[in-house]
Amino acid sequence: MTAGVRGKGVFRGVSSKRRLAAALIAGLLACRDQPQEADQPALNESEPSTRIVTDSTAYSLRFDDPGWTTTIGFTYRAKADTVYIVNCNGAILMNLQKLESDRWTDAWYAEGDACLSPPIVVPPSGELKGKVVVWGAEFGVPSYNTFRVSEIDGEYRLVWNQPVHHYDARPGSLGDSIPMVERVSNPFTLERASANR
Repeated sequence: MTAGVRGKGVFRGVSSKRRLAAALIAGLLACRDQPQEADQPALNESEPSTRIVTDSTAYSLRFDDPGWTTTIGFTYRAKADTVYIVNCNGAILMNLQKLESDRWTDAWYAEGDACLSPPIVVPPSGELKGKVVVWGAEFGVPSYNTFRVSEIDGEYRLVWNQPVHHYDARPGSLGDSIPMVERVSNPFTLERASANR
């Protein structure tokens, strides 16, 4: 499955109502954990208990005017409970946090369509493999999606807000949040290809 739909013009021709619905769903998924988990002290997420493992520890971002792009492969390993992935048409959306001054800071948000499809189900101790397509313009460049940090190069981790336990399709619920430590990946580096800067 592919995450973080790439691209220039992903929302071309999409009505403002659909954009608003997408923002509301994304906000619900991102905000159901209180307090917010971003900007927290860095923890050692590379320990064996990490549930999201990337296929590399270093990725090169290539220039894709007006932004930068790369693809991050991952494997998610569930624990003893069934995990339900809230989604729209099967899209897996992961965000990026960057390590800045020993704190994880929100750095990039995935974009997707607005709908509520049946959940993707990961059985107890099961695995889910996928890819996150990252595309974003540099901070301050007018674009539908940008990095939210002034310097792109650095150490990152994936953050996944879609997984829940005890899925519930009723509005405003969706299920029980999974602990943050089970929704973040091992750290990895992103670096812009120097030849294109």
